[in-house]
Amino acid sequence: MSHPPAAIPRASTGSWIALALTVLTLALLPAMAAGHAIPEEISPPPSTLVDQAPDKISLLYSEEIRILTPEDAQVVDENGTSVLNGNAQVSATNRRVLEIPLKPGLPDGTYTVRIKFISADAHIIGSNYVFGIGPGPLEEPYLAGAPSEGPSRTGAWAVASRFAELSFLGGLFGLIAFRLLVWAPVWKRRPPEGDEGRTILSWGQDVFWAGTGILAVGAMLAEMFMVVVYSAQVFGTTVPTALTDGDGLRTTIGTTRLGDLVTIRTMLLFAVFVLAASLLMREGGRSDATPARAGFGRTPAVLLGGLVTAVIIAISAQGHASVTPAPRVQIAADAVHLLAVSTWVTGLALTALALWRLPRLGRDGRRRATEVLHRFSTVALVTLVVAMLSGLVRTTGELSDPAQLWETAHGQSVLIKLALLIPVGALALHNRRILNSLLRMRRTSLDGLRRVRRAAALEFALAVVIVVVASVLVAQPPGRSLAKGSAGPSTVEPAQTALGPGR
Repeated sequence: MSHPPAAIPRASTGSWIALALTVLTLALLPAMAAGHAIPEEISPPPSTLVDQAPDKISLLYSEEIRILTPEDAQVVDENGTSVLNGNAQVSATNRRVLEIPLKPGLPDGTYTVRIKFISADAHIIGSNYVFGIGPGPLEEPYLAGAPSEGPSRTGAWAVASRFAELSFLGGLFGLIAFRLLVWAPVWKRRPPEGDEGRTILSWGQDVFWAGTGILAVGAMLAEMFMVVVYSAQVFGTTVPTALTDGDGLRTTIGTTRLGDLVTIRTMLLFAVFVLAASLLMREGGRSDATPARAGFGRTPAVLLGGLVTAVIIAISAQGHASVTPAPRVQIAADAVHLLAVSTWVTGLALTALALWRLPRLGRDGRRRATEVLHRFSTVALVTLVVAMLSGLVRTTGELSDPAQLWETAHGQSVLIKLALLIPVGALALHNRRILNSLLRMRRTSLDGLRRVRRAAALEFALAVVIVVVASVLVAQPPGRSLAKGSAGPSTVEPAQTALGPGR
């Protein structure tokens, strides 16, 4: 007897919409840069003497650059007096060329070229070098008043803005992942029974929606915070000044690559907020006879996860991953790394919260707490493995020589992250041993749950430190770009160029 062919499962509408959102996000991303902007040709060359005074400085960079204010390109003599004959201009026919006009007939002496520009990968790059006219000798560069007085890329303001962005967006994705991968499966295997079970389920739903609202609003505020800090770096001002400079903020958002990416992320976050509000009204409208929900329907889950994933892809496209030799591979690896770490870190916090609250809700609460711990233990193992593998891909993409791991600040930050994973792994093994003991018991041990909760809280604290290190790491020039730029003029971080009076 013949059997009809098995039906091929059809993808849900939500799956197709989520895929379309991801593809649309990738299509909307600003064009990838080929690398940090490195000067390929300079006339007159750095640290050289010329016989005749040039009429202009000409620099050809490896990628397109942008000069936002006239003060961002300066040429001064040995006394710090400007010798410009007009404002510097990026060539209209070749956006890689910067031309700085000089006064005619400059006298013999040493001249300092001081430049700050925005490269195609959204980084703000400050550089300076000297050239001389006549027999010499060359003097040291004159740096007082250089156009670089904004907050440092590795300073408190910049690190705080990146930490806020990673924390709120990562927390939002991790919250959705926890409900899908941990909370819902615990209840699917054993539905709620009696008032105690419904109370626990309602508590979980309330925690999810409260967390979603706080994290979604916080993520949008974090994006605004990042724009303000970046604008302060672009225009060389303080963060409070940038906050009140409407024209500067509009210029930053409308004319820079980071502004384009923030606009994309803000639109996606608004869509997340609208969808979450719709789902909250649907779930919050239940009657007393209708139990709370442990999870989503398939379509809302895929839509929410897809939207937040698209936001995180836009974060990955903002930094160093976009300027590696294989940018799309590195952006994908970076996004996977962020998603895995977000699932792990947020899951740690929620598991610790469940281990604190659920045992207080009765015997069923203690059983549920053990099941949450068991489920999350597996999820944590998988996400940590994925995070380490994707992190390895990212690290190899940033290095041109293994020695850059210990010879550069970027590499040293990577090593610090790896070192912090050692105690994290030890705590995870400790929790696993306690969990195995709990699973062998007929009655759930409150003391065992408390021990795991304390260890999970400590593991979460270490994870937060790792996120702080990552917030610094993304601002440090990777070894590959430092090696590429070693032959160019002195390149420094914007906030470190102005050294005060004198040379």
